[in-house]
Amino acid sequence: MRRLLRLAFPLGIVAIMLAAPTGAGAQVTVTPDSSGANITLNASSATTGRQNTDMAFWGDTLVQGDTRGIRVFDISDPVAPVQLSDFACNGAYGDVSIWGNLVFRSVDRPQDSAGCGSVDTTTTVTPAVLTSAAAATAQATSQAPGWEGIQIISIADPANPQFVAGVATDCGAHSNTLVPDLAHGRVLLYISSFPNTGFGDSGFGTSCNLLDGASPPPPGQVSGHDKISIVSVPLANPAAASVINEVTLGTKGFDSFFNWILDYTGDFSNTPGYKGCHDIAVYMPAKKAAAACVTEGLLLDISNPAAPTVEEHFVNSSIDRCSTGVFHLTVSSSTTAAGPNNCMWSTAAFSYDGKYVMFGDLSSGFNRCRGTGETTSPSTCGTTGGSLNVGADRYYDGTSVTNECDIGTSNANPRDTYDRGAYWLFDVNHPDWPVSSAKPETPRYIRQANQGCSSRLGGFIPAVGTYQTTGAWGLMGMDVIDWDNFFDTKETAYYVVETTGTGAENAPERSHAWSAYWYNGHIYVSYDMPSYGTWAPTGSRGLEVFTVTDPALDGAFDLQRLNPQTIESALKCSIAAAGSPRVGVRSNLNVTVRVLGQALAGHRVSLRSFGISQAKVTNAAGKVKFTIKPKRRNALRLSVAADANMLGCSASKSVARARR
Repeated sequence: MRRLLRLAFPLGIVAIMLAAPTGAGAQVTVTPDSSGANITLNASSATTGRQNTDMAFWGDTLVQGDTRGIRVFDISDPVAPVQLSDFACNGAYGDVSIWGNLVFRSVDRPQDSAGCGSVDTTTTVTPAVLTSAAAATAQATSQAPGWEGIQIISIADPANPQFVAGVATDCGAHSNTLVPDLAHGRVLLYISSFPNTGFGDSGFGTSCNLLDGASPPPPGQVSGHDKISIVSVPLANPAAASVINEVTLGTKGFDSFFNWILDYTGDFSNTPGYKGCHDIAVYMPAKKAAAACVTEGLLLDISNPAAPTVEEHFVNSSIDRCSTGVFHLTVSSSTTAAGPNNCMWSTAAFSYDGKYVMFGDLSSGFNRCRGTGETTSPSTCGTTGGSLNVGADRYYDGTSVTNECDIGTSNANPRDTYDRGAYWLFDVNHPDWPVSSAKPETPRYIRQANQGCSSRLGGFIPAVGTYQTTGAWGLMGMDVIDWDNFFDTKETAYYVVETTGTGAENAPERSHAWSAYWYNGHIYVSYDMPSYGTWAPTGSRGLEVFTVTDPALDGAFDLQRLNPQTIESALKCSIAAAGSPRVGVRSNLNVTVRVLGQALAGHRVSLRSFGISQAKVTNAAGKVKFTIKPKRRNALRLSVAADANMLGCSASKSVARARR
């Protein structure tokens, strides 16, 4: 396995309180009791009473989703963002995407209605974020069928968002991925969802069932929620948004031979019918999508964006066996049985040249995030006094007798401890095995009860000449990963709250990052508020903004917008040549090379023609000047070779006849 190296270059930390308009949520300044490498904290906006989730960017506007609505920020000055609104619109988890003034918010918890005034369909828990283990148990046992899907919110007035419409989808929307389809005057939303407990019919025209029909199903019949829903949003009338297709995926889980021999279903946690996707990334230049489904990764052809088809199945034995329960045994205080577990293909992100896709693995943890000790026997699992580090999948919380632990002694668990919660890099053309993986090398946080560290939402940085990604980690903050050497991936920057932090606003659990993205020179991080087992803090670090010190990223390109799961444009260079070359006449050819309309500096431009062979490197303005004297009218051929994260380009320039 590839392991990251921690770079010991702590920098001074600057904490700045975000400005907020009158009436906005309370702002908390986070004190600099933190550590990092090659990174500076610019701004922080802590929150209470919610889990913060994903983010989306449009120009100078940032939208942060959370379990009870959205926050809208003005980031025209990235080191001092201004919160414009804190809009309540209930329903977890609240992952968002954006198009113009429209925000699309995912709801994956049944509601009594589609509107923003909805409440969770439960009789014992209020719609406020859970604050105790007892409430968490009540939520899990009392949730009833209800409305789930996509809430459409207008931020035409960012200080006063308005609910537009709700679109119900089967099994709700754990996340949504925006696919522009402007030729048809619309955007499409690929809805990732899975049945979890299977609530049945909702009363809103949708259903969420673990199994459809008999189990096992007859030949040709689909079993379980093996699909994605596609929502169409007409831009001229977003209130008319609707589900236009439900695409069957054909997920197969782990190898069918083992499933047959061991009588396994191939579905998640060996639960019949537990299928579906957790997250989807799209790469529009090649019309491809990568789906992180609960038991496997898929490569989709989205040439027809309203009807994707499966091209390839990604294979990763470190996740696949675990996710389906194969060879995975657990033990409680009284029983030993197969599964369940929490090892899942969870996130996906394409590189800007479309050659690689990075998947995340939502295992519950790995040994880089340790408790105070390791059990050497399963005998303490599910009993008072159990170790805080007794397995990858179910961490004993000190009181519960239902939390289960991996069978195995010390690190000899069914899944090697290095194979947990990582990021995995695949060559898109070779999906049969990851080319590399990455996770922090040095423990940075002593895990709390019933908690695990795992990779979460990150993405590639739009820089040329390097493959680097942002990473968000449960309980371990954020980092930047350099993938340039597949055999030696490196962590070039990170930020995490120290375990010695004091004060509610700086508690170490606030390093529980949900998502981290690079946008126009800064990294923005959204922090979850964990509430599992007996450990349920009421606050979160909310939103933070960082700058990274790395010369390789100094030339990263600015974007007009960013839905992090959607790459609309490749990093592909373009060449413009100015001049009037003529046979037999010495003249200058002025060449400019750009990427996304911005100068590409430090790259070699080659010029070829009959009797001409020159090469020069672009300056800071992306320019070079060639002095030539063509001998024939052969076209002048200009080219820039492809580089890491960038597609190459070429152009030609005609040559005029010699004067008579």
